[in-house]
Amino acid sequence: MVDLSFKNIILTGLILSNTQFLVFVFLVYFFPPFLQTKEQTAMTPMETYDACIELQRSGKLPEAIDALKQLTTGFPDFALAYNALAAIYKKQGDVEAAIQNMEKYCELEPNDSFGFSILSAYCLGVGRRDQAEEALGKAHDLRFKAQFG
Repeated sequence: MVDLSFKNIILTGLILSNTQFLVFVFLVYFFPPFLQTKEQTAMTPMETYDACIELQRSGKLPEAIDALKQLTTGFPDFALAYNALAAIYKKQGDVEAAIQNMEKYCELEPNDSFGFSILSAYCLGVGRRDQAEEALGKAHDLRFKAQFG
């Protein structure tokens, strides 16, 4: 953050020309966002995810995929991004990419029975019967454990 003490503003005025100094003071006074650092304006992973979902809902699938990939690069443990990527890839017919992303989601969220159910359906759709049965078995185990302890 920029130090806006009177002393620093005066020192800045000595370094800059009159016109530059007036522009600086104008920007500091009337546009505080001008002083914000990248960290202060960066979106949280959840805000970024929400923006990606809006892209998906508006039919901008390539843009949503790119944004979600960037999200997974910056936050590799943000499970929802992999789930969303899986759904988009499945919608586009790229079931292999959907399976890869759903596997990563299940790795990050090992107690989500619904995630394993989806993974099972994706695998069954491309003939991976053994993997589908394994994922479905995991989903059943998780639901049983949740219901009966």
